[in-house]
Amino acid sequence: MAKYAKHWFVINTNFFAEAGINLMRPVLGEAMTRA
Repeated sequence: MAKYAKHWFVINTNFFAEAGINLMRPVLGEAMTRA
């Protein structure tokens, strides 16, 4: 069971990391353009 929990955790971590990067990219791009 722990194996599945770990697998699920890794998938969720990757998903949230991807979503976070997608959200941050426009913000960082805006900051870079203004800098």
